[in-house]
Parts: sequence; structure tokens; C-alpha cells
Amino acid sequence: MRRSPTVLAGGTVVAVAALVLAGCAAEPATTHGGTVSGPSAAQAAPTDLADRLAARARTLSGVTDATVERPSGRPRVVVVNDATRGAQGTAELVGTLVAEAADPSGTSATTDPEVPEIWVAPTTPAGADVRVLAWTPTGDATTGPAGVPLASEAMRAAYRLALTPGVVGVRADGTGPVEVAVARASDLVPVADVARANGMPVERVTVRGGGKSLPVADAPGHATVDAGARWADDPDASACRPADLDLTLVGQDAGLGHRALVVGATNASDAPCALDGYPEIGFATLTHAKLDVQVSHGNSYMAQDPGAHRVVVPPRGRALAVVSWDASSTAPDSTGHVPATTAEVRLAVGPGAPTTTRPVTSIAPEPGAVSDPPTDLDLLAGGHGTVTAWAPGTSHFG
Repeated sequence: MRRSPTVLAGGTVVAVAALVLAGCAAEPATTHGGTVSGPSAAQAAPTDLADRLAARARTLSGVTDATVERPSGRPRVVVVNDATRGAQGTAELVGTLVAEAADPSGTSATTDPEVPEIWVAPTTPAGADVRVLAWTPTGDATTGPAGVPLASEAMRAAYRLALTPGVVGVRADGTGPVEVAVARASDLVPVADVARANGMPVERVTVRGGGKSLPVADAPGHATVDAGARWADDPDASACRPADLDLTLVGQDAGLGHRALVVGATNASDAPCALDGYPEIGFATLTHAKLDVQVSHGNSYMAQDPGAHRVVVPPRGRALAVVSWDASSTAPDSTGHVPATTAEVRLAVGPGAPTTTRPVTSIAPEPGAVSDPPTDLDLLAGGHGTVTAWAPGTSHFG
């Protein structure tokens, strides 16, 4: 058979099934640890290729569990791991299994019905229900430098969405766009924004249970930034109104145990408007729970504070501010408790202004990036951050 150390990737179109997988002719049988259950248990050999791959998967670092499902058609090996491992790390793990999926008879993997598909089911602290096809022997294979497997677009979407607040379900089975379910209607716009910002193969976000939905293309857009906008101290410019500004998370940085988050305020109006002072910043977990983080104004290792001053933002100009903090350990403590990290940022242009909530996953990856971008911040309850005043987007930290 054809041996390939890769997963569905690159230009391969990988899609989504309904949020409850259906259409199978029979109840799937599963195997775990050599035990087989389900209607076809009598026919399932405990030592066939799917069972061997599941057993092998359970020996790999980062795998929580691996089971075998036997619907009509090909068997499935379902690998469970932590969503924080990321899509690319999981792709490399799956590549190990694919490389070992050789049929002793030498039959081609594309025709032998016993060669299993490999699925992944990342788990999250919020308990999102995520299932995605990671490899099928009938699909094209793509590798990156040095033959390292590349995650498919659907895998990248699934792992990033799994760590987005409000997401409760993701399905991708290779037959259509990635389906995404959220817990409530207020989650539709932030999650659709994440899908659009990252160019995900997602067409629609739906409230769990088949409720209200939002096409990604219909979600409110962001103001276009004009890098060439002329910044001038216009004494006649009025104060920016909340409706004038598009608040976003622009990027992250790190160095020598320090962290930074850059936030932006783009003037979406047709006239210059003035900002003066510091943004208000708050932080919350994957489950929308507020984190007790103190934020002060001033300089940090990562950014110099220009101090509060009047900044006239031209139309399509973007003012920036930098939030900095010291890296914190996210490892389990002596009791096994894992601290909650920051998964969403609550941003206001200043004290008393309306708050905009942005998931950390809304930060788009750099063009051409292969590694997974961050999905959370190691800013924990009890932590302290420092924020700079608003400054023109042409400043040194822009």
C-alpha cells in the first residue's frame, strides 16, 4: 500500500458534518484497551489495523485516549488530546500513525476498506464537542519542510475554534464547510469574527440546538486601516465617539519572560477625531468568567508609555496601545489544578465608554505562518498588567 506520513492539508477541501454525526447505517462499535462494544462487536477483530493504531496512539505523548468506531464503511480511529496542543502539533502526531498504517497484505490504502480514517477530538476546559477528520487514505497528502505533516484548514479551524469563548461544537468530516455551534446568540458575532479574521472554511455559525444563526459573510466588518493616513494635530477635531471607533486586538509579542498585547482603535468615520488618555482593559476566561487582573498605566519592559496626550486620529487611522505583563506559569499546581488563562479581552476606549469583547483567537496569524498562533494569554487571576496611553499607529510599537 501507499505509505504517507501526512494528514489532509494545504489545498485539500476538508468539511463538516452535522453537529450530531449521522447517516451511519449502524450504531458504531468502539474498542478501547482491547474491549469491543456495539452491534458489530462479534465481527470486530481486537487485533486488526484500527485496533493496533488506537493502541499505538495511546502511547504517544499528548494523547488522552484513542478509540475505534465501526460505522458502515471504513473504521475510524478517534484520537483525543488537549486542544492546547494545537493543530500543527496534532498533525505531526497523526503523521506518526499514518506512517504506521501499512496493510501487511500490501493492498493499496486507497482501495483497502480496512485501512481506517483518523479523526481527532480535542478537549477544552469548557467542554466543547469537537470532531474533525484528520486523515483518510483516499485523500491527497501535503507536507511542509523536511516532510513534516501540515494540518488541514479544517484542523486549524477546529483547534482554534475549540479555544474560542462561546463555542460548544465543531464538526468537520470532509464533505462541506466546517460547522460551528455556539452557546448563545451573543456569541454569534465574536465567533464569526474569529472565523473571518483567520480565513477559516466556515460559512455559518449557529446557536446550539439549531437556533439562530449568522453567516460569516454577514457579520459586521472591521474598518479598513489606511497605513498612509496623514496624522495631524487638528485643534478643531471633536472627541471620538464610541460609534466612530473599531476596537480590535492587533497582535502579541514576547521577550525574556515578558508579554505584550497590542490593541487598536481605528477611526471608522469620515472625519478626524481625538483620543486622550488610556484604554480600559479587562480579561476573561474561556467560559466568559471575569479574571481579577489589576491594570496600571505606565512604562514596561515591552513598551514605553508616551503618557496621556491628545491624539487626533485621521479617517481610517488606527491608534494603538500596549498591554504588558510578566509571564506566569500555567502548569498544574500540586493538587492538579490548572489555572484559567485569558481567552477574551474586554476593551473600552476610556473610562465609562462602552466595552467591546474580543476573543484572543480573533488575532489573525501572520501571512504564511505554519505554526499555530496563540489562542490564550498567560495572564491569570491575581496578575498585574501595565497599559500605555493611546498613540498614533505610526509609533515605534506599531
